[in-house]
Amino acid sequence: MTDASQTLYRQIKNGGNPIYYEPNRTPILHSAAFLPSSQDKDGLSVIQGGFRTKIWAAYRPEQPEERFRIALLRFDFLKTIALDAGFPDLQLKTTPDQLDDYFGIPFAHGVLPEINRISYDNCLVSKKQIKEFGKKVVESLNSQDIEGPFLKPDEGVHSHRPD
Repeated sequence: MTDASQTLYRQIKNGGNPIYYEPNRTPILHSAAFLPSSQDKDGLSVIQGGFRTKIWAAYRPEQPEERFRIALLRFDFLKTIALDAGFPDLQLKTTPDQLDDYFGIPFAHGVLPEINRISYDNCLVSKKQIKEFGKKVVESLNSQDIEGPFLKPDEGVHSHRPD
C-alpha cells in the first residue's frame, strides 16, 4: 500500500522541443512533461522520495551527461488530479530502474500504470484523459515545486538514500 502523502519525483528535461521548463511562463512546465513517453509503456515513471535522494532521482545512468530537474509531487495530489481526469483509482507500482538494480531493495522507481503510452496511443478516450491529467498537473505547479538541475551525483559523496 502506498502512503498517499509521500513525495514523488518526476524527471524534467532541460530543453528540447517542446522546452519543458520555463520559469517565466505560466504554467512553468509544458504538459508534455506529464505525458507518457515511448518508454512509459507500463506507466508514467516517477521516483519515490522516501527511497532516493533528489540528486540521485534527477540522474539516469543511461544518460549520464543529461542534467534533469525534478518536479516534487505528493501522491495524494496526483490521485486527486487523476480522479478529476477520469482515473478513479490511481496506483503506484514499483518497477526497478537501472539505479534500483545497482543499489538494491527497497526500489525507488515506480510507475503510474493508468498513465501509460499504450493506452495513450490506442484509445482516444484514454488519450483525452491522460492529456487532461498532464494539463492539470502542470497548471497546479509553481517554481517551488521544481528543483535542479543537479550536478552528476558522486556515490562517494552523495548518498542515494534519504536520511
